[in-house]
Amino acid sequence: SSHPPPPPLLLPPFTSSLTLMEVTHALFRGLPSSFTDALSMAPHCIDLALARKQHDDYVKLLSSIVPSVASVSAEEKYPDCCFIEDTAVVLSSIGSVVFA
Repeated sequence: SSHPPPPPLLLPPFTSSLTLMEVTHALFRGLPSSFTDALSMAPHCIDLALARKQHDDYVKLLSSIVPSVASVSAEEKYPDCCFIEDTAVVLSSIGSVVFA
């Protein structure tokens, strides 16, 4: 059976008003093979096959709720590169990038 598409992802605004803004674009980065060397608080090794499946599931979910999803290639020399930590907010023609 076919399911209706999910509603658009809405995030609360940065002000106290009740207006919501619609998320129209998202960015993700690929998972490098070097991800097994990524920082981890867990005392065990990272299961790369499981991490790839979880990443693929994440991308599928993101693509199902955000109209435009773009990818950036993985960078092997940065094992944690799949975690994009900087946020960009664009409202009409005004943009802001927040660096962590």
